[in-house]
Amino acid sequence: MRKLMTLLVATVLVAAVALAGLSCGGETKEAPLQQIKVAVFSPLTGPAAYSGTYLLGGPVDYFEMVNKEGGIDGIQYDVLGLDTRHTMPGALAAYEQAKADGAKAIIMCHTGPTAALRDRLKEDDIVIMDAGLDKAQWDPPSWGVYGMSVPYDWQALAALKALKDEREEKGIKDPAKIAYLAWDHPSGRAHEPQLVKTAEEWGWEVNVIGYYPFAAVDYSSFLTKVDTYEPDYFFFFGTEAQWSPMIKDAIRMGIKDKYPLIIMSQIDCHDRISSHILGNDVTEGIRGAGFCPTTPYQVEVPGLAQMKAFNEDKYGEFFGKGQWGMYALAWNLAVATDQAIRAAIADVGYENLSGDAINDAFLSLESIDTDGIVPPFRYTETKRWGNATVPFGVIKDGEYQILERIDVSEIAPLPQ
Repeated sequence: MRKLMTLLVATVLVAAVALAGLSCGGETKEAPLQQIKVAVFSPLTGPAAYSGTYLLGGPVDYFEMVNKEGGIDGIQYDVLGLDTRHTMPGALAAYEQAKADGAKAIIMCHTGPTAALRDRLKEDDIVIMDAGLDKAQWDPPSWGVYGMSVPYDWQALAALKALKDEREEKGIKDPAKIAYLAWDHPSGRAHEPQLVKTAEEWGWEVNVIGYYPFAAVDYSSFLTKVDTYEPDYFFFFGTEAQWSPMIKDAIRMGIKDKYPLIIMSQIDCHDRISSHILGNDVTEGIRGAGFCPTTPYQVEVPGLAQMKAFNEDKYGEFFGKGQWGMYALAWNLAVATDQAIRAAIADVGYENLSGDAINDAFLSLESIDTDGIVPPFRYTETKRWGNATVPFGVIKDGEYQILERIDVSEIAPLPQ
């Protein structure tokens, strides 16, 4: 089912690429006279291809919706969908293509390339709106780089805070022990110092066990280390591609029932697809921190209701299945980028639209509002993140349900 779903979504998107060059301007073959080129980087092939169609689909569909509503005073978006293969060479090649094609804004979710490109953006007159899941993307702040969602270390802090509050409510005074099975990879290691530092300040212990995520993994050896440590909590960092097979091994070894499992990476992205693969009974009760204070299934949120209304007919029975958290995140990135581009055109006019003007617009907007997907926020010269409200929740009946929303600023100082 998962493969079929991915193939069907990919077919829709690849067809769009082939027939329209990923121009979202409707069925006419001639390009509009006035276009705004935005590049979307996505891993359509390679080790992260399971999320690529969703990361591409969100912005493509959002800008298609804008174009169908008349664009920006008739100006249409032309979206360039570029495959990064989830590698640094692939992302850098995509960047050169976007630059050559005249894109002034790039949307992506890939830590390494954003950090690597930051020193080139001003000269090349291109801004990047990234998911911001790793603080290395926007800390320290630099010209043209903006993040949206909650970075991994803030997800980790929120999980710690939720468990600390739980222990205090239960009257447990003993320090907690955490076994943390995490990526032995830059994205996995980036947030370990903050997690370990905060836990140690509370007198807790954290035993970090690293594994390489982009290869076949025998989790039994790593899970044996977890079991030997006998933790109070078992933290795991990984995407659905890793945590489904890990959970299977954890069940086989009896570890899932021994130690409360806390997923540390976008549990709100992977809950439904993992529940479909493993079964609701297997994922029931798994807790974790997410990256968005809403979930992509909360259609009472206006921004998500709009997303569903536009896409439900297109994707039919597959809407809301798979990695729709990634889709909602990418849609959200497009919403913010669109608001900055509109402000830039209002300020300098279409003829003078540039990366520099879009960068100035991001900084000048008093509020970026995504209709409830995240709380309204603004960027400053020193603050390049969009959201510091982290959900902590649990999977019930195959779906992630938010138990509480945690303001990270109550745990650690944040740049303002």
